[in-house]
Amino acid sequence: MPVECDKDVLHFLERFTPPLELELDRERCQRLAALIHWPLREEDFLLLEALFQPREQRPAKSRRRFSERTYEFLSLLSGRLIHEQVVAARAALEWGLFRLLPRTNEQA
Repeated sequence: MPVECDKDVLHFLERFTPPLELELDRERCQRLAALIHWPLREEDFLLLEALFQPREQRPAKSRRRFSERTYEFLSLLSGRLIHEQVVAARAALEWGLFRLLPRTNEQA
C-alpha cells in the first residue's frame, strides 16, 4: 500500500512542475497552529515541507514521527482524520499552508 501512495504523491507532484513551485507559508502555519493551540517546532516545518517532496522508502521511525505530528496537526485543522500522505497534502493545500509561486528559469 505505501508504494501506491507514493505513486499517487508523485502524480500529484507532476501537476506542480514548472512554471509553478510550492513554498510552505510558515507565517500562516504559525497563525493556524496558534488558533488550535498547537506548538509548532522546526521539525514540524520540515515534515510539512516533505509532504510534496518525492521520497525514498523511509525507515519506520521516520514514518511514525511524520504521521504522529503532521497528520495530527492537519487532522485538528481540518476536523477530519488524516492518515495518508495524499490526503494530508490535499488538506495542507486546502488550508493554504503552501503558496504557489512562479518558478524562475534557474530553478526549472
